[in-house]
Amino acid sequence: MPSCHENCHRQGGSHRRAQESSRALQPGRGHGVGDRGPRRVPADLPDGCRACTPEEEGDSGAPRRRAREPGRHGVHPGGARFEEPPNSPRGRRVVRVLFDTSVLVPAVVDQLANHEAALDALLSYTAGEHAGYCSTHALAECYATVTALPLRRRVLPVEARRLVEESLLERLTAVPLTEADYVEAIRRVSHGGLGSGVVYDALHACCAERIPVDRIFTYNLADFERLRPAGIVVAGP
Repeated sequence: MPSCHENCHRQGGSHRRAQESSRALQPGRGHGVGDRGPRRVPADLPDGCRACTPEEEGDSGAPRRRAREPGRHGVHPGGARFEEPPNSPRGRRVVRVLFDTSVLVPAVVDQLANHEAALDALLSYTAGEHAGYCSTHALAECYATVTALPLRRRVLPVEARRLVEESLLERLTAVPLTEADYVEAIRRVSHGGLGSGVVYDALHACCAERIPVDRIFTYNLADFERLRPAGIVVAGP
């Protein structure tokens, strides 16, 4: 069973394609600077890492919603705006999504092959009326994975902390895990004869059921499908 770190390690070989995808998301503006002056973009993040920053107002003049603070919305540096996925148009239905670590890591590291799809999912489902979530455990997993990635320039601990705080916590609602979540996760994997790191996927699944959400976005599809979270669609971005 591949761990999140192993999945992200394998993605690291497509540096050029990921960088081209990242540049394609940044039309017409300087890095992290909009018409209203500089925005809060970390200037010293390593090559290949991106922090989502507060977006300007939408075309209608109405501000977009941020996960924690209504009226603000983050974007990839350069001001690229998302396009709403055709299966979830704004205003028709609120979609509540829990993001697994295997999606969050490539969303903030553009040297990974799945960066473009992961980032698009993060931007799309944390904007408008949609709601994005992660478990608090996922934050620690992201920090651990990002600081261990074999990038051309390693991500320093302080840089990883800023990615978590500025790219993830500014967009997602982090849901604390409870004792009951841990008990249920261990019960579920033990009954299924599953071991090792799949218990961490079970924690995310239990968190998703408790919120509850409509979807879990993950690249560990096989593990989550074995866990069978009740009433939740498991999909890749």
